Amino acid sequence: MYKKLMVIFLLGALGVGALSAKDLTGRIGIGIEPPKLSFRYWLSGFALDAQLGILNLVAPEGQDMAVYLGTDFILPLVKEKRMHLSGVAGIEIQNLTGDKTILIPLCFEAEYFPAGLQNLAFTLKGNIVSITVSPDVVINLGFTSFPGFGFHYYF
Repeated sequence: MYKKLMVIFLLGALGVGALSAKDLTGRIGIGIEPPKLSFRYWLSGFALDAQLGILNLVAPEGQDMAVYLGTDFILPLVKEKRMHLSGVAGIEIQNLTGDKTILIPLCFEAEYFPAGLQNLAFTLKGNIVSITVSPDVVINLGFTSFPGFGFHYYF
């Protein structure tokens, strides 16, 4: 089902009319990509994104809460008036308070701006390749995790 949804987003990105692209240069976006808060800044031709979150808000007895810290580099591949399809590369650190896990994801992201809501964007993010470094190194190929849904509001 999730693969079908991703295909629909990709086809939608390719099928949108050739209008002027939404220019986000110099704009700051604040959003939620559960369970993380996201702070995004668009430079000329790319964006930097920082995330902060708590993965285990209600941790089972004997376990610590897993605090999450990450950063992404976002490069738009397709830019249309109300949609961006981007490649994303990042580094994420989970569980800052205990045994740390480092993730290096390579993802795609579709960002859609609904008509009439010029500053609000809905996002869909899916991993293509994910490298996990904890005690062991694990490399996963393909859609390796649940697609991330979220939103950003741009100022």
